[in-house]
Amino acid sequence: MVNLVYTRLNTLYYQELHFKMNMDLGSKISGFLSNTVSSPLNFILYALLVFVGITSFVLFIRKKSPTDLNILAVATFAFTLFLTAFAPTPTQQQYFFAPVPFLVIILAIVGSEIYRINNRFFIFSSWAC
Repeated sequence: MVNLVYTRLNTLYYQELHFKMNMDLGSKISGFLSNTVSSPLNFILYALLVFVGITSFVLFIRKKSPTDLNILAVATFAFTLFLTAFAPTPTQQQYFFAPVPFLVIILAIVGSEIYRINNRFFIFSSWAC
């Protein structure tokens, strides 16, 4: 059963505490930019999410490859979790780390693809010599 009242009660609770941070969309976005993306590793992970998401979408449209579909699905899951971090009021800092497991999976898939391409190139270059 979904508790539809919780969101409103949670917002009222923090308003009564005179909690002013991350209560509206503008402060949620600025909080994300100042706290989460200010870390170099977080910036790299979120930049990778955007890059891989766009790249996998374009590649899937062109080739219809199952690998590209897998990467696109993982990137979509991560991006959806990122968007849901802005839903509750106030947004807590830990909500922005929900996509991190999917970002690590993206890193593993991309690393696997790089290894596969390099391994194939290595085998081809060994054969040519």
